[in-house]
Amino acid sequence: MGNSTSGNPHDRPTVRHDLSLDGAISFSVAVCGQMKAGKSRFINAIRGIADKNAADYAPVGNYDATTDVKKYAFRDSNLSHIWLYDVPGSGRVSIYSEDYFKANKLVAFDCVLIFIEGRIREEDIQLAKIARDKGIPFKFILSKCDERIKRHQTDHAVDQGTAKKEFSKNTTAVTRKQLYEKGDLAMSQTDVFLISSEVIENPEEYRDYRIDEDYLLRYITTQVPLDVQRTAS
Repeated sequence: MGNSTSGNPHDRPTVRHDLSLDGAISFSVAVCGQMKAGKSRFINAIRGIADKNAADYAPVGNYDATTDVKKYAFRDSNLSHIWLYDVPGSGRVSIYSEDYFKANKLVAFDCVLIFIEGRIREEDIQLAKIARDKGIPFKFILSKCDERIKRHQTDHAVDQGTAKKEFSKNTTAVTRKQLYEKGDLAMSQTDVFLISSEVIENPEEYRDYRIDEDYLLRYITTQVPLDVQRTAS
């Protein structure tokens, strides 16, 4: 970490300096949100890391294995400008979303991916509102969708293809309704990505469960750093 500047300890320039992000031409992504929502596994999957003994493997467990914000890079040299930051689950301690936002220095990043375990919580809405107020782009992510599709298939006695279509349509509609009711109209129009780390890890075996994985990967790998966008506008 660099030495802190003399500015507001929570403003973007100061926090980016603390994280050694100032002056860096990189796209930094905060992966945060609910505990046990699949954040760390996603970070491993999207980077192609399967070896649990690898130095750059993000710990995964039945509990929230992330205790501190940690940076992970892609091994692919073409994606070396993208940094993923594994952020502790928001349910680890009972704190307000604003404190969570500050404690994990989320104002420093170019995008915040908010992972949800199921239903949208009030904390998720507040976290998104703070990001919006700070001018930080955010997206909602529902992971483990292969498991959810399988449950839908069993519960409704339909084939896999029908289960996938119904799950995708219903989940998107319900999530947007929750975002509208707990947030506002603009919040309900936010991108909601339905993904599965299994699909990313095993694209051929799990191809029938693919929903938004390609769209999310394209978003992450094609964005311009936020400060560069602001300078150009």
